[in-house]
Amino acid sequence: MGKRILVIIALLISGSPSLESAAAQTIKLHKKTTAQGEIDRTPYVTYAAFKAATVGGKTSSDKSSGKEVILGDLIAVSSLDEVTRVFGQPETFTHESPFGQDVLAFLSYEGFRLEYIKHNKDDPKSKYELRELELTSPDWHFTVNGAQLRPGMSIDQLSPAVRQTLDRDFSKSIDAFGSIAVAKPGTAKQAKRGGELQMMKGDAAIQIWVNGGIVDKIRFHRLLW
Repeated sequence: MGKRILVIIALLISGSPSLESAAAQTIKLHKKTTAQGEIDRTPYVTYAAFKAATVGGKTSSDKSSGKEVILGDLIAVSSLDEVTRVFGQPETFTHESPFGQDVLAFLSYEGFRLEYIKHNKDDPKSKYELRELELTSPDWHFTVNGAQLRPGMSIDQLSPAVRQTLDRDFSKSIDAFGSIAVAKPGTAKQAKRGGELQMMKGDAAIQIWVNGGIVDKIRFHRLLW
């Protein structure tokens, strides 16, 4: 079935009013009137909320089992050792330079994958920047301000706020794609007051795939070249 874009306003497991309130405060909605007079709604999180969010789960390495790692600590690292110290050694590791001075690094674990890019590899000040972080196993999850989202969740486990959106957009399909923008640092107040929503470097977003009514995968992604 064809995939459709969802406007996902809150991310959380249902049943807890306090968590629902926290998620509603974290996942914001930017409204903009288009040239055609229509209202364009874009769900987003502030950069501060994103940096404080965590990714958690377990790998074959005991030291990473059950840990919650702050996303802000993964966004830019001086060495990939900073990543493996937390998650252990990956099942597969690729380090290549397809663009001359730029380096691409791929670290794959069971149900979890990271992709980094480093510009000007000969520059000692250059860092590895996180380009993609993908979760495909129920063993892994994102947590934003206490609201958790993980692969394997059914739409019945999502909060009423999310369910209302799904019920409307799922009238003809149960396969869907959702995206939550990550705002550029220092621009949240401007967006809240009706100004332009500026996205984090690389048009960063948290992306969600739903397949057959089940959350299939979750990905943090940004376009860095």
